[in-house]
Amino acid sequence: METIACDVLVVGSGAAGLTTAITAHHFGADVLVVEKASTFGGTTARSGGWLATYHGLVTDERTRVLDVERKPIPGLFAVGNDAASIFGGSYPGAGATLGPAMTFGYICGKILAESRKADQEAN
Repeated sequence: METIACDVLVVGSGAAGLTTAITAHHFGADVLVVEKASTFGGTTARSGGWLATYHGLVTDERTRVLDVERKPIPGLFAVGNDAASIFGGSYPGAGATLGPAMTFGYICGKILAESRKADQEAN
């Protein structure tokens, strides 16, 4: 088995995942994207953005996943359909989740790259 080192591991290549990966790379992080399907694009490529969930991992404004006490779990972030919907349990319609997925993907990617840079400067 081969070991691959990276600063940021993105699981899933939908709109949120790829936005996170591209942003983190843009800001200097070494990124690895893994996708279980045979082609990239994730659910977004197959659904055109009309498929969404509204129950997911609870996150804060920095996309960090929160535990049951609403404290961030170190190193764990979620965006897109993996995160709880910003629409609070409702679904406004087809494509409504694409904007939040890409917005929070950008926020997550930037935070991850900045964290990497801060760690490098500290060492």
